[in-house]
Amino acid sequence: MKKTLVTVLVVLVLVLALGIAGFLGYNWYRDNHVFVEGDAYPIDTYSLDLREEDISFAYYDSLHAQLPKCDILWNVPFQGGKQSCDVQQLSITALTEEDIAVMESYFLNLQSVDASDCHNYAVLEKLVERMPQVEVNYAVSLGEQTYAPGITDIVLSNGEYDFVTMLENLTYLRNLTAVKLRMPELTDEQMEQLKAKYEHITFTSTVEVCGLEYDVETTEQLDLSGMTGEDAVLAAEQIKKLPNLTYVNLNPEKGIGALSLEDVKKLMEAVPHVKFDFTFDFYGHKLSTADEEVHIKNTKIGNEGEQNVRNALDLLKNCKRFVLENCQISNETMAKLRDDYRDRTKVVWRVSYGKGSTMTDAEVIRAVYDLVDDNCHNLIYCEDAKFMDIGHNEWLDGCEFVSGMKSLEYVIISGAPIKSLEPFRNCKNLKMLEAAFCEYITDVTPLAECTNLQMLNISNTHVTDLSPLDNLPLTHLTVRNNPSGKCRLAQEEQDRVIAQHPDCWISFSGAQPYGVGWRYGEDEVTPLDHYKVVRIVFRLAQDPNIPNHVGWYLKDNEREEVDKLEEAMDAALAALKQPAAEETVPEETLPEETTSETTAVEENNDQ
Repeated sequence: MKKTLVTVLVVLVLVLALGIAGFLGYNWYRDNHVFVEGDAYPIDTYSLDLREEDISFAYYDSLHAQLPKCDILWNVPFQGGKQSCDVQQLSITALTEEDIAVMESYFLNLQSVDASDCHNYAVLEKLVERMPQVEVNYAVSLGEQTYAPGITDIVLSNGEYDFVTMLENLTYLRNLTAVKLRMPELTDEQMEQLKAKYEHITFTSTVEVCGLEYDVETTEQLDLSGMTGEDAVLAAEQIKKLPNLTYVNLNPEKGIGALSLEDVKKLMEAVPHVKFDFTFDFYGHKLSTADEEVHIKNTKIGNEGEQNVRNALDLLKNCKRFVLENCQISNETMAKLRDDYRDRTKVVWRVSYGKGSTMTDAEVIRAVYDLVDDNCHNLIYCEDAKFMDIGHNEWLDGCEFVSGMKSLEYVIISGAPIKSLEPFRNCKNLKMLEAAFCEYITDVTPLAECTNLQMLNISNTHVTDLSPLDNLPLTHLTVRNNPSGKCRLAQEEQDRVIAQHPDCWISFSGAQPYGVGWRYGEDEVTPLDHYKVVRIVFRLAQDPNIPNHVGWYLKDNEREEVDKLEEAMDAALAALKQPAAEETVPEETLPEETTSETTAVEENNDQ
């Protein structure tokens, strides 16, 4: 019994000892290990290689938190796979901000990232910003070509980019300042979109013309002397893309080029501001786009050549005067050509009238005697004539041609049986009209439209109402009858006219309608200024060799004399229009002076 009790006690002691030992061993183990999801790791461990284990971020984070000094190697879950945490280089094809967070936290030895196939450029830029110690290698795609993000200027050819990709991705080339597009196939609108979105980038481009490449922004001159007609259509479109182009040479070194007038016309229409140097044959005459005046004489062109003339005129943009003299083209056709090109080129031709002829831009026309209704019509084309003397034509009943002579300033029709002044309505510049002895004229109403008319002689006409002249700036008016010397105007009308034109030299009586008050001053010798003009322009001093039935241009000395005389007349007219100074004359003396002035006018009329 005693032996049994001892045995029991021994057993109890052993159990107790084992329990105490187990308790002490457990506490030691717990205090010297860390535990993660049931796994224990010695607390004094300095390195662990867990790359054979499949652990999570939470597992690693817990272990790392408990063993902060331990170098733990493990496979980091990354983009659907596993990467050793001590990796120094990564290759990626896509990137998210979550990926960047993983790389920052778990790839502490990372030195470079190969992102050459990654197009998440905005996220890549964040990776570069957040991990500056890591070399991130990627390129921005503009289509077929890619470029390093730090590039400053690039040159692109067709096929190396597409517009949509370039418009979107240029944003990620932050240092880019210049883009050159070689012969781009972009529209003007697309180019404007690029420039508007990327104002900090200078876009330049080139264009191909006849197989050669030219800078769009800097090209000012082109030598296209070797161009053929086949090239012209495409070249016309291409040169539109050269905004600073000023000159194009189309002349080969020798001879005349292969281009037709139509070809060159297309080119010139494409860039109307550009000067073209082109020489071409025109009915045996060598013409150049540089010509400022062309004069072709006695060459058969005919009406059938009208389109050829137009083609030539379309090219001769610098031509100020284009003359076709005796080229068998009708007056009507020439007049249409003149109208169509008058804004740029004066078209001139020769017309016959009376017993002679004149160029249509002649300044002076003289046809005294022998001008009749059947041979005067062509004068209607002489729209530049300023001075015309067709007096003493006893068989000239009408002057309808005057309606086309809108530049007329000084006109003599005296002695012609002209019945109507209606054509003069168009002569807004008319200053002087001598219509003495035109006995069939009864109405001066059309002259009311001649708002510059200053000198008028209608002696020996049947005009009885001068009211249409009331608003004209008349300075000299002669209305006499010969041989009686009496005026057909009623005294009441004479008095009204004098009152209406108080500053006008008016002559109602006298035997000589061409004398004092019209051509000469009171001394009957000194010509009045407007008659001096008449003598100069019609070269009356050359009598008896005065040019007749011909048109001509004023010589430089003649023009100078006329200009001086007209300046004097204009100054005198302006002085008459000035209102009298209010303080210079006492009010009570005005009636007396007015009476004296009227008397002076009447005395002049008696001479």
